[in-house]
Amino acid sequence: MKIRTRLAYLLIILALIFLSVFMIQKKYEHHRLIQLLESVQTEREYIFERILSLQEKLPQTFAYDYSFWDEMVNFVTAPNKKWSAENIDTGLNTYQVNGVWVYNLDNQLVYSVNNLKEEAGLKEIPIPSAAISSLFTHTPFRHFFANTPKGLMEFWGATIQGSSDAKRELPAQGYLFCSRLWAKSYVDELSQLTGSTAALSDTAENKPIKLEQDSVSFSRILTGWDNQPVKYLLISVSSQAIANAKKSAVQVAVLFLGFFVVILLIFSFFIFYWINIPLKLITLSLKNGDSVFLKKLKKQNTEFGDVSRMVDSFFTQRKTILEDITESKRTDEELRAAYKRLEQTQHELIQSSKMAAMGQLAAGISHELNQPLTGIKGFAQALLMDLEKGSPFRKDLNEIVAQVGRMDAIIKNVRFFARKSDFNNIELDINQVILNSLMLVSQQLKTHNIRAILELDPDIPKIQGDPNQLQQAFLNIINNARDAILGLNRPEGGEILIRT
Repeated sequence: MKIRTRLAYLLIILALIFLSVFMIQKKYEHHRLIQLLESVQTEREYIFERILSLQEKLPQTFAYDYSFWDEMVNFVTAPNKKWSAENIDTGLNTYQVNGVWVYNLDNQLVYSVNNLKEEAGLKEIPIPSAAISSLFTHTPFRHFFANTPKGLMEFWGATIQGSSDAKRELPAQGYLFCSRLWAKSYVDELSQLTGSTAALSDTAENKPIKLEQDSVSFSRILTGWDNQPVKYLLISVSSQAIANAKKSAVQVAVLFLGFFVVILLIFSFFIFYWINIPLKLITLSLKNGDSVFLKKLKKQNTEFGDVSRMVDSFFTQRKTILEDITESKRTDEELRAAYKRLEQTQHELIQSSKMAAMGQLAAGISHELNQPLTGIKGFAQALLMDLEKGSPFRKDLNEIVAQVGRMDAIIKNVRFFARKSDFNNIELDINQVILNSLMLVSQQLKTHNIRAILELDPDIPKIQGDPNQLQQAFLNIINNARDAILGLNRPEGGEILIRT
């Protein structure tokens, strides 16, 4: 593994260590913020409960004081409108209640009054009349909520007792209820007093504590006379302490990351400057085979400086060795070239000797064949003169004379081709040279089913040249075409087109 790769891995490991520490610190800050949110929520819940209990103090006092009164006992048995107007009606505003109901022991309404301008809907309390007395079976006081045509109302109920029955140990003489309407204005007043945002809802919303928000939320169940939920009071409280704590946590995280980045950059810089650059220069020098990259590095009094000087010494020795090798190779190549030229010359001499021998052989064969052919041609012509004009043998004899003439032309062409001569630049007909060349190989072409197609221009002008050498060139071209067709391995043969 390369040193630079190892250094890169080292940087990655350091980065992972720093990130692990950062994650641990972030988890700690997260836990601390959660504890802060829980603490703020507990504190806000306590404050809200205290303020809510203070808000309920006056209605509770009304229910307690007005039910612990001899005159109220007398009013239950003998209702008096004047007395109720002077004592009960005036207490609505004093104790901040919106309605009062008085029932006898038979659960029958004795008196009711409210300041909500609602007569029909709030004449009776919104619970079954038969359940009124059962509300106080175990306690002389009851507190519950109920939905009314005007909205949600909070009720306080108490048994009516005589003034001497402070502990309410004697049987009840009737039942007194007072209520307060939870109008929007009242909910807004609670929000303002508690420094929160309160709202009524038909469903419970248990929002978990989230660090993304600068607030805490909690709820209260508003139960009815049968202890079943009627409404839910949802409270959301913003806290500057949470915002400050989150801001502080973000600042700590930023500082930590900044410190990590600075340390990593410093470490990377020195690794790059002290290790990576020297290694890169040495690598470039070795790859390019040149010590020019080590010019500054050789002056350093470090381990890399020592290595650079050794590399420079190696290159000097290597240059000398390479020059010797190059000189040796050059000499060897010259010897090889000379030997190759010698072989080529020897081959040409042998080939020239062979061609000369072949020329002499061809001349001898042509001479030997010429005499028999002359006799055959003479006898054939004599027979033609003796035969009658209508004889069927005249056609055969004419064919013999023609073929002998053709063979004679071929023999003359061979003798002319085989005759050793210097370059003879004469005026000639190129078409005739082609025909003479084709005559020498026509039988070979027929043997291999190759057809020669001639498109020779009859008006082609004469040219200057050596007919012997031109014939040799045309023979080579025709033979090359023949070999190309044979290489296709086609039984139907092929065609060679010759055009001038």
